Amino acid sequence: MKKTDLRNARKETTMFLTDADIEDKYEATIRASIKEMKAQLSGLENITAFENLLKSNRKAIEQIVTLLGISSEKFKRVISWIRLSKGYTFDSEWDFSAMRNHILERRDYLELIYELITNGYNSQTFTSIVPQFILNYFRFDKSTLERLESDDYLRKLVKAKLTNSYNGEYCSLYYNLLYREINNISTEKNVIFKKQANVPDTNIKEVSLIEYNNKYIIVNSNFYLTTSSTQTKYADNITAMRSSIQGMNNIKMVNILDGAGWIGRSADYIKVYNDCDYFLTLKTISELKDIIDDFLIK
Repeated sequence: MKKTDLRNARKETTMFLTDADIEDKYEATIRASIKEMKAQLSGLENITAFENLLKSNRKAIEQIVTLLGISSEKFKRVISWIRLSKGYTFDSEWDFSAMRNHILERRDYLELIYELITNGYNSQTFTSIVPQFILNYFRFDKSTLERLESDDYLRKLVKAKLTNSYNGEYCSLYYNLLYREINNISTEKNVIFKKQANVPDTNIKEVSLIEYNNKYIIVNSNFYLTTSSTQTKYADNITAMRSSIQGMNNIKMVNILDGAGWIGRSADYIKVYNDCDYFLTLKTISELKDIIDDFLIK
């Protein structure tokens, strides 16, 4: 079987998946988050109100961070930055749960974080240790509270926080669909398919592998909805894997790419396309039957 050409490979890419259960789940989560934020965050007029909110609501810090419009990761970095500048030593960053616990246990943390959240952009406590570009997020004033009046604005903030989780659900769905098809094909062809296996006589470990009579097909698959620098690392790893099996006539490599994120990383996409014997997508996975026939069991 001949490898599909690059143009057709791109044409057959599954750019997005749609699933009613996932969509309904996240729509319900967004609506619930908006309702809770509007009910919980309207009264942070003093530090006592902030403390009471933390005591009564385990998600309070996450909700405040969402309303401020800053990413969770950036917020955690700022907290670590401040802790270091104050001379504290630690082995790891706080997650939101640990942050809440420490704030409630120590008055100095409570006062520090309250000042950061409500007036960080204008506070001399922070302007000397945190760049103003980042501090501009940290204000809890009239304009911030006005955000609670707009469901559309809150929806945008909440969706931004859920993007990684949402994309992760679709990645899981993609791999479930793909592996189900590969399993079915392998069963039909009476060959062995393993999701995680070491390739004999190589240093390649924990890859998807189809095997029959001491012949092997390495199956690499990847799905990205958005672009990421990790795609370059993935492509480089594929190149290294391909190089390591050169000259081994009992091993072939199939690369499978899908997702709009790969179309947005053309150079990496082409590298993954080039470094394989066969190239497939979810839409063309049935062609794996021909590859098995032509190589494994001919």
